Amino acid sequence: MLRSINAIIASNGYLESADCSEALAAAEVIVASLSGDGSRIPKEALVWLNKKPEIFGKTPRVLKEHGDLAAQAIRKILASSVPKELWKFRGQSPIQYA
Repeated sequence: MLRSINAIIASNGYLESADCSEALAAAEVIVASLSGDGSRIPKEALVWLNKKPEIFGKTPRVLKEHGDLAAQAIRKILASSVPKELWKFRGQSPIQYA
């Protein structure tokens, strides 16, 4: 889950839509895990977050530091990326999706 977020953070170039979409989806799952509110993520992601170790294997471990990394990636996406330009072109606010 952190691979896409770390890729955005490490990138020095213009951020493409596919990379940003993957990082934003990962950020949503991280936020859902940390907040305990899974109402805005797909059911499959919620099942994965809540899986029982004795049945499904290792339970995902989401830490506050993961949330900090997700926030850093989101700030970078909002600063300069293809999605930012698309939101601007369409007259949409990226905040409405947060």
